[in-house]
Amino acid sequence: MSPWTRPSILSPSRQSDARRHLLRYFAGSDYSGSYFEEVGGDRVDPNRVTSEDLVALAMLSVPVQGAAARELLGGGPALRSRAS
Repeated sequence: MSPWTRPSILSPSRQSDARRHLLRYFAGSDYSGSYFEEVGGDRVDPNRVTSEDLVALAMLSVPVQGAAARELLGGGPALRSRAS
């Protein structure tokens, strides 16, 4: 695995560019991904996957197949068979 390389937008000389991008992303955007962290903000158990987590993934355009969603939410056959 190669070491992490800082993106050029994070260099000190581009601080104003980075700030402008962040402001546009979080404050002035219709991009649904800018709201993903607001979904499920009143979480009781951060170690439990909920339907709100699946909605947050959808906000980021991350596809989750129905069978996988069912497994993650505890309703799939693989989880039930392990519990027996």
